[in-house]
Amino acid sequence: DSCLSPDGQSVYCTSGNRICRFDVKSHRVAAAVQSPEATAKWLSFSSEGLVAVGGSPKQIWILDPASLQVKRCIHAPMWLDYYRSLRTQ
Repeated sequence: DSCLSPDGQSVYCTSGNRICRFDVKSHRVAAAVQSPEATAKWLSFSSEGLVAVGGSPKQIWILDPASLQVKRCIHAPMWLDYYRSLRTQ
């Protein structure tokens, strides 16, 4: 999955268990993190930061947009099951 930062300066994308931030001007990786425990399936921005939804374990991560470090982790198995059911309809 991928998303553009609100200011248009960065593109965020997922690949397996890796999340990367690409700088639009330089076309280079500006930051990258790898999670040994889960794969990010969906990215979006919120007022809290970059939101990444994990596949397994079923978690929602709020990430710092610059460093991609986890600011907060929300365990949400029921919400994610509901979200997935909507996407398959």
